[in-house]
Amino acid sequence: MAEIFIYLLIAHLIGDWLVQTSWMAGEKSKNFWALGAHVLTYHFFTLGALYLAGTDLISAFGT
Repeated sequence: MAEIFIYLLIAHLIGDWLVQTSWMAGEKSKNFWALGAHVLTYHFFTLGALYLAGTDLISAFGT
């Protein structure tokens, strides 16, 4: 369980600090497209972290 937390923490840091552009950060509260870009980028890294942690994504999200 702690391993999954570490992977998700790293994904959060990458998705929110390294990859998020200044446009996304500044506009996501008032621009739907900036928010959508942020959500897609962030979730890409979150799913990658869960995959690397060995989580069965099909079981985790249902079928």
